[in-house]
Amino acid sequence: MIQNVALIKEFLRIADMDLKSSNILYEHHLYPQAMFYFSQSVEKANKAFSLTTGQYSKDDMLDIRHDPTIIYKNLIIDTKRRYTKLSRDLDQLPDLKNTEFAINLDLQNKIEGCDIELRKIAEIKNGKDDLIFISKQEIVDIVKKLEHSEKEIKEEMSKIENFELTEEMWDEQKDELKKQLSIPNNKEFTNYIEKELANSNSTLKEMETAIKQMYLIVSYVLLVTEPLYHLAVITLPHSVITRYPQNRFYPTKKYTDRLAIVRNLPLLLNVQSKTLKYLEEYCKNYIF
Repeated sequence: MIQNVALIKEFLRIADMDLKSSNILYEHHLYPQAMFYFSQSVEKANKAFSLTTGQYSKDDMLDIRHDPTIIYKNLIIDTKRRYTKLSRDLDQLPDLKNTEFAINLDLQNKIEGCDIELRKIAEIKNGKDDLIFISKQEIVDIVKKLEHSEKEIKEEMSKIENFELTEEMWDEQKDELKKQLSIPNNKEFTNYIEKELANSNSTLKEMETAIKQMYLIVSYVLLVTEPLYHLAVITLPHSVITRYPQNRFYPTKKYTDRLAIVRNLPLLLNVQSKTLKYLEEYCKNYIF
């Protein structure tokens, strides 16, 4: 059961209001204020998503403050911890470690991947002031990448929604699962797996529904997290400097239509608008 449902709904409501405010302010050429409310919308959407994971509490929101990248850093750290623990546990069970399933997990590669992502976040935060001057091409490249990912995910979601599980397909899946979990030279465990699969009480329709739900949840999470992460990075320096001068950086002088992020803010507002809709759908279907 997800806690803080009321807070998730409130963050979503504020994120939507802030996005509308940003659009109106931009139309009236009030660029520092438009950037501020855009950053606030991204921040609130990220906080809403973080609460849906069940790994964050209301109190944690105070630690995140105006830096949503903390959410992703902590999730990666937690993922690395889980992979590391699983790897150590498998070291104590050499038979299980030699199953095809465990080998295919490639835990060491996953742990190294977490380290790479953590270094990337550290580099981004160390150079966050440079993000103020992100180029038009960088923004366009990010938007195109997100649009491409969105298209692929939506196509997969359509396939999933039309998916029908047959007896033949389920038998093939059970055979594959048995193969993945079989321990070499341990027939007793292999027989146990066969027995458990044979005695499954789930109907074909129940399995089909479970498979669809699992894939659709993953798809929604991908539709939400990829853009929210990129927007969290792009907006990292703006929540503060759009309001207060820093190191001779005066918002009213710098946030003009000569700044690439200002000129291309409508592109990013559109990304945030679509992402909020996906996040609201995800919460309505699987959280609330």
